[in-house]
Order: sequence, then C-alpha cells, then structure tokens
Amino acid sequence: PQSISIVADRRLGKSSLLYHVYSRYRNVLRNPDEYLFCHLDLQEKEKYPSRERFYEEIMKSANLSYSTSVDYSVFEEGLKTVKENKKKLVLLLDEFDVLVNDERFDSGFLGNLRSLAPTYDIGYITASQRPLNDICHNEAKGSPFFNIFHRLDLGVFKPDEAEEMLFTLSERGGRRFSDEII
Repeated sequence: PQSISIVADRRLGKSSLLYHVYSRYRNVLRNPDEYLFCHLDLQEKEKYPSRERFYEEIMKSANLSYSTSVDYSVFEEGLKTVKENKKKLVLLLDEFDVLVNDERFDSGFLGNLRSLAPTYDIGYITASQRPLNDICHNEAKGSPFFNIFHRLDLGVFKPDEAEEMLFTLSERGGRRFSDEII
C-alpha cells in the first residue's frame, strides 16, 4: 500500500473523508479481505501519552491479542501476525499533527513507523492541517518517514464543481434540482 498525507484547513472534511474510507473500503476494493483498516483519531492528546499507548491503540483497533503491556517488540509481533494472515494493514491517522508535534514522538519513533511500512505491508493515510514536515517538532523535521507519502491537498469546491455535485447527487436521489436553485 502507498501512503497518503491529506492536507486541508480546519472543517474541510478531512475527518469525514477518513471515516468514509474506513467504513466503505469493503465496497470499493477488489479484494477487501486482504486488508485490515484501523482508524485512530489522535486529537485527544491525553489518550496517547506514549508510544506504547499508540501501539496499543492500533493493536486494539486491529483486534490483535496481547498479554503484556505493548512496547515496540510486542507491536511488531502483532504486525507479524497480520502479515502471516496475508493482510495489508492500512492505518488511518486523523489529526496526525497532534501526534507529530509532541516531542515524545521523535525521529526514532517516526523512523520505526517508516521501517514497518515495507516490512509489514503497511499503508498510512494521515490527515493534518499542514504538510507533515511543517507540523512536527524540530527534532523530527526531515524524518525519512515523510518521504513515503503522496500529498493530497483538499480545498473548497469551485462553483462549477459544487453545481456538478449537487446535480449529480440530486439525480441519484431521484429529484433533480432545477437550474433556478443554483
């Protein structure tokens, strides 16, 4: 899987887009059973006080069992299980800026995430208000983790795009808008 960084201003639908991908991927992927999607909302900073808690939340979201506290080695064992089950893990990380702006999540942490991507077929989809390298604290700037992302900038619809969307959706619903409405 490739990794995507969704960048947009506040309130432009980043969270909605991630949730839509998470809840609808089975309807659009050719082989949805080959994937394991995990969605984490990182805006609650106190929910992720450490790397270990971050790894644990991923393992919970992926329904991976563990018997001890979750450190990097336990997390990696969970990823091995996912790979042995011939699954590709896709991590949807909403409000990623909150995590990478926290000094506890340093370049070593980001380096670990990057090294996991090719080893365990992990794709990351992050949502943030600014580009990844701009939002992290100084110690993590320039991390190779950011090199694996394709950046997708979202913005407001242009008037013709908004009109096309309204007409298309209203037709699908069986009630075409008249031209006077627009």
